[in-house]
Amino acid sequence: MRTMISVFVVITLCLTLLVGCNNQQNEVDELQRQIEELQNQNSQTPTPMSAPEPTVKPTEEPADEAFDKYDKMWDDIYAAGVGHEWSASDSWSKDQQEAYDTINAQAILEGTQGIVDYVWANYQGYYESYSNVTVDQVKADKRFKVWAAMPLWGFGTFDADAGTYTGSPSETVWTLTGDSFPTVEDFYNEIILAHEGDIIAADGETANEPFSAVAKDRFIRQAEDSEPIP
Repeated sequence: MRTMISVFVVITLCLTLLVGCNNQQNEVDELQRQIEELQNQNSQTPTPMSAPEPTVKPTEEPADEAFDKYDKMWDDIYAAGVGHEWSASDSWSKDQQEAYDTINAQAILEGTQGIVDYVWANYQGYYESYSNVTVDQVKADKRFKVWAAMPLWGFGTFDADAGTYTGSPSETVWTLTGDSFPTVEDFYNEIILAHEGDIIAADGETANEPFSAVAKDRFIRQAEDSEPIP
């Protein structure tokens, strides 16, 4: 009986060892297969990547250079003097000269309206003493608004005895009856006369942004739009 048990134990151990050896061999074979596969992959010549074609951008003058060009042009036209008549020797075109004059005039006119609005918003309490007009009169008839603003800004005087208003420096007289009232355009003319048409000299009159700053900005923008730089 003992002999049979011993034989059985021996047989069991042999089978166990045989199975273990087979499993180990299988593992070795699998590892060898993976190594060979990796070697095969590494031995293949990789396909070189083609370099991307460079993007060709059109030659273009930077925006700041365009700004500098027309900023200087405005300065050059200004330096030529008030009333300058364009000639072929100028470094700007006739159209640019005309645009400069038109834009400057518009900027001063709009700025003059800004003065009228500023006085209305901030100095109503001085209307009667400077212009002999009440706030209620201005509310009832907007024509009094310009009349009230001009003397407060130093561009005319009211003659209480005559009931008239005299612009300065033009010495234009308004009777303040019918259609004889100063307008924004009249106020603008007084500013132009006072500063002999010099927009930068007139900057001191503005109630908001300087006339020349507004005009130059518009000139540059319009020049860039109408004459794009290649």
